[in-house]
Amino acid sequence: MRLSIALIVGVLALSAAHPARAEQPSRPVVVKVEAGGFHWIDALIGAGALAGLALGVSGAFALSLRRGQTGPHPTQKEKR
Repeated sequence: MRLSIALIVGVLALSAAHPARAEQPSRPVVVKVEAGGFHWIDALIGAGALAGLALGVSGAFALSLRRGQTGPHPTQKEKR
């Protein structure tokens, strides 16, 4: 009984949320673009940001690799 009441309430809620449309569809919106072409300044800004991000990530990765190393530097000679 409770399940059927819950289903009825759910169906009524969905039908109230999305009423059937009897109106005619709206006309399409036409947008005119005055200035056209490729914007090189925006492309340069994006490329610069991407290059900076790549440098930052590669630098952080290089630092994380060096932190795990222990012992003398490979170019240093051991004293015997």
